[in-house]
Amino acid sequence: MSARSVVCGHCQSKGVLREIGPSTRNTPMVFRSDEVSFHLYLEELHPFRVAGHVPKMAALFRYSADSPAADAESTLVMIPDTEDTRQVEQNIQAAADQLEKVLRAKRRLKSRYTLGDQNDLM
Repeated sequence: MSARSVVCGHCQSKGVLREIGPSTRNTPMVFRSDEVSFHLYLEELHPFRVAGHVPKMAALFRYSADSPAADAESTLVMIPDTEDTRQVEQNIQAAADQLEKVLRAKRRLKSRYTLGDQNDLM
């Protein structure tokens, strides 16, 4: 097992040995699981720049959940980008925390969120 991956307890509880980790070297390891009914991890993180708009990071999270409402999918979270790497990492962790709350409530994640949007992830 790599230092950039974890063995998923959720998958193990289903009889599957699976290592989970980010797909790129520049993507931080972010993983959430209740070890029984779901897992969520950050697969990719990329800068997203559009002229005239605030810079953002596109964070692609993958998840698998046993709830009939959730299933296995991915969700894209747009995160404010700053020059402060620590703040970006805190924003990524905050997004993962919010997504985890949705999965713990046995609800399906939307395909796209914006961190900080009053009507989305806060």
